[in-house]
Amino acid sequence: MLIIHGDSPHDNRSLKAQCSPYPQIELCPARLDIPFGTHHTKMMFLLYETGLRIVIHTANLIEQDWKQKTQGFASKSYAIIFVFVFVL
Repeated sequence: MLIIHGDSPHDNRSLKAQCSPYPQIELCPARLDIPFGTHHTKMMFLLYETGLRIVIHTANLIEQDWKQKTQGFASKSYAIIFVFVFVL
């Protein structure tokens, strides 16, 4: 798994230490030359009794990111056709 992050060098050392037990994780620091953040996607899987909704968006889940800022959003819902229940 590749994790691209924009943390400071100090935070980068801490992140490397946290990931060191997991050889399948590779860290890649992103160079951010601007004093503010960048768009990056987030994903939610919302499971309901009647289906699943997948939401992909760029906003953080804080109020100031939803007011007067440009954000991206996509959503798709899927109906559950059948459900398996296993009882042990």
